[in-house]
Amino acid sequence: MQDRVAELVIFSGATGKVALWEEVVQATLDADIVLLAELHGHPVGLPYHAEIFSDSLRADPSAALCLEFITRDWQYLLDAWAEGIVEWEAVEETFLTAPSTTATPHRPLIEMAHELGVPVYAANSPRIYTRAAKALGYEALAALSEEQQRLFQIPSVLPSGPYREGFYTMMSGLDEGHGVADLTTGDAPGPEEPFVPSESVKAKFRSQGLWDGTMADTVLKALDAGANRAFLVVGSYHANNDGGIVQVLRERRPSAKVVVVTFVAEDTPDLSDAEVVERYGAMADFVTFAGPYPQDDPN
Repeated sequence: MQDRVAELVIFSGATGKVALWEEVVQATLDADIVLLAELHGHPVGLPYHAEIFSDSLRADPSAALCLEFITRDWQYLLDAWAEGIVEWEAVEETFLTAPSTTATPHRPLIEMAHELGVPVYAANSPRIYTRAAKALGYEALAALSEEQQRLFQIPSVLPSGPYREGFYTMMSGLDEGHGVADLTTGDAPGPEEPFVPSESVKAKFRSQGLWDGTMADTVLKALDAGANRAFLVVGSYHANNDGGIVQVLRERRPSAKVVVVTFVAEDTPDLSDAEVVERYGAMADFVTFAGPYPQDDPN
């Protein structure tokens, strides 16, 4: 797999030129926050991120690792494993009972962090609270106890722009059977005329906003705890094209330098520098062409 990772072509979103591996690693060292935007289930995605993370940590281990797919209520289990209280098998077995929570794909990243003394954070909000955000609204969450509120962070302002519009269009299409947006690029099928999303779709976006707010808050907590920079491994839709997490981080910590490294599930295009910038420049600081999903794993 390392050979496959080494073959990937990386473009600079700012210039459209092919970026050297050393440039990507140096950008992570110069950043306060690094968003490793993954294509869930793509076979080269996590190995690629592991290589970036490894080279960056070995140059400067003063960092933190934050993970989207582990919710904050499981932080104690991550810590217990790091301290040798439980074996990895117990971690995997427990997470099998937790919907939408998994550490297995990210085990190489976690073990690398442990090897170098880098703290690992469970970054996301538990599902019971994102469901409550959808069903009851943020006001209900704000009325909960301090103990419960440590498990999530309500965003002060909901993300906007193409990120929200793409989400609205995607969810409206799902509700009405009109198709699904491309969550890799943010492109979304929809009617030619602007539409007003239903209350149901707006409610779903509250859940999305709670994810963004909680993950961004985890990253900032990691920095405030002393890390020189924080890595967040997260789905690409949250980070690409000025995604929700980027917006929340900019609002809460405008001085922070955020670097986004993302994937496109396409073969390397034959484009000029200007065409790369036009098509992919707004997506991320570094865009990696990972090739299509294998035929037996389209998602």
